[in-house]
Amino acid sequence: MKNLSSSGGATDETDIATALRRFANWAERASSYAAKRLDLHVTDLNLVGLLLDRPQGMSPREIIEHLSLTSGAATALIDRLEKAGYVRRVPNPKDRRSVLIQLIPEAAEAPIAFYKARQDYYRNITANFSPEELSVVIRFLSEVIWIEPEGIVSTDEK
Repeated sequence: MKNLSSSGGATDETDIATALRRFANWAERASSYAAKRLDLHVTDLNLVGLLLDRPQGMSPREIIEHLSLTSGAATALIDRLEKAGYVRRVPNPKDRRSVLIQLIPEAAEAPIAFYKARQDYYRNITANFSPEELSVVIRFLSEVIWIEPEGIVSTDEK
């Protein structure tokens, strides 16, 4: 396993930022590769991943927010996946005026297999970590994902 630490010892914030950037690039490449192999758009695959974690479904508004889409792009995405048989629109039990988008796992086997393979890959790596180390990683990543992208991108710099 490659150590990203520039000092060879304890990591600092720069090493963590570098590791996160490299991981994000790797995850993006893996998703692009899988989407191409599955004849899907990357956004299609991303929505399948989101819905895997939410069997109750998501509203179109939540999809727009999570994937940073316009309403038109979200409608096209949902229509595309519905036509492919991967998702269905169901009435929202909390709001009669809206629908939820649910994954149809039996129909979405191929994209789900990508996420299961990725999970197996992670499981093989995490087998080398103690429960305490994994707890720190989970805590750190849980904090990172709650940072709004708008809060870390400066509009002053061009």
